[in-house]
Amino acid sequence: MTNRSFVKLREVNIAYSLPANFLAKFKYIKGATFSLVGRNLLYFAERTDQDSDQFASGYNDSDRSIQRGGALQSATARRFGFNINLNF
Repeated sequence: MTNRSFVKLREVNIAYSLPANFLAKFKYIKGATFSLVGRNLLYFAERTDQDSDQFASGYNDSDRSIQRGGALQSATARRFGFNINLNF
């Protein structure tokens, strides 16, 4: 038996749009947004060495959508990134 209770902060996105008066200097750019992204930042569960999120449909012997033998995936990695969005 595996306890499937968990809390996960999946994604945080912080964005900044450049003001229109700053973009007036550039002839072809109508808008610009820069953002920082963090994924899988927090994970609270009884066991943190496996990802309880993989049990979304439940797990039993008749459910073949999850790997046979009860193999559990390791916890999801924390990732950081950035986005640049330009409008022309």
